[in-house]
Amino acid sequence: MTVSPNLHLSWTAVPVADLLLCQMLLQNSVNRRSAKQEPTTSELWRFCLYVLYERGVFLIGPGPKALIGSVDIRDVREASKKDLLEEWEPKLQDPSFFENSHHQAYVILTMCRILHRARHSNVASKRIASVWVKQAYGKHWRNLIEKAES
Repeated sequence: MTVSPNLHLSWTAVPVADLLLCQMLLQNSVNRRSAKQEPTTSELWRFCLYVLYERGVFLIGPGPKALIGSVDIRDVREASKKDLLEEWEPKLQDPSFFENSHHQAYVILTMCRILHRARHSNVASKRIASVWVKQAYGKHWRNLIEKAES
């Protein structure tokens, strides 16, 4: 098998017990949702479970669809919106955060992924999302995104 030098694989090991607990907490959160309810677990977990359900591969035992329920893309989008407002917006007030070029690239590519998620239901890498943003939003953003990709 030939592997491309540009191939980037990501993986995470998640103990089944943690996965099931997280799914239960998220389900309870959805069932008890109200206007002022605090989340019972990290919004990141909602996204992680979504990706795991859609793309996860188990090496031993049943696959993710046999262990966890699906996560509604609307919930994932809400989690992304909340993440934008609570984590990323405050960073705009801290110019020192953006002095690091790695932080700049990370933010730009993360925003591409969030924009892609807002419009599509499929799981996309930062690379796929950045290509889509360059096509969808045109030349105005192309140079900035390409600089972040390099």
